[in-house]
Parts: sequence; structure tokens; C-alpha cells
Amino acid sequence: MSDIHKLFDFISRETGIDAKILNLDSDISMEFGVYGDDLLELIDRYSIEFEVNIESFLWYFHSPEEATNPFRLIFPPPDRRVERIPITPRMLFTFMETGNWDLEYPRHRLPARRWDIISLKIFLLTVGLSGLIIAVLS
Repeated sequence: MSDIHKLFDFISRETGIDAKILNLDSDISMEFGVYGDDLLELIDRYSIEFEVNIESFLWYFHSPEEATNPFRLIFPPPDRRVERIPITPRMLFTFMETGNWDLEYPRHRLPARRWDIISLKIFLLTVGLSGLIIAVLS
């Protein structure tokens, strides 16, 4: 079995995508809905299966977050601050040959803090404490 067939079989096994409909330029994330935690797990398993160093992998260039946060409209999360780069079998195959995630990401800058998450936590804490105060005073 050729290495490309091993890769297609791996993608199929890990994602449930029929290997027959994959091609070298298939966008695994957006075309087949493999994103968020599912994509991160796929890339982790890929690195183990094919001995690819993924230390330089930056998830936010490839996938939206799985969770929805209303504060992302005010404070864009990392994936909304960069232009998305599709993950394709061609890309994964190339990295298999080099043994490294050899993708040169565009220059970018992310804020030091995730204000969308901080805002959500403050909101949930406020709602929780308000509920607790109402329950105690009732």
C-alpha cells in the first residue's frame, strides 16, 4: 500500500470520511466538517501515526473554535484574527515526507489575553452569583 493510500485510510478511519471521496486537495476541515477539538485530535493522532513533529502547528489558522461565545462579536478569537489555511491530504503527505509541520504561517499578532473568554467568565460568574443571592434572599 502506498503512503498516500495509508494517509487516506488514516483520515477515513479517524474522521469517518469515505476515503473514496477524498482527493489530495480536499479541505478536511471545512469540506468535511472536521474542526475544533476533532481537528486537534486528528492532527495529534496524525503526528503519532506518521511521526510528524507538530510543535509549530497553529490551530487557529485552520479551524474555528468548537464552542460558541457571544463575546466573540466584540473580541474576536484567534481564528477570526487570521486568514484560514485549509488542511489538505496533499499538505499532510508533504509533512509526512519531511517529518515536520513545515508550514510557514503569515506574520500575525494575537492579544496577550483572550478577552472573549474572560468576558464570558465574568458574565457567567455574575449570573451565577445573582442567582445565588436571589435564592438566599428568597
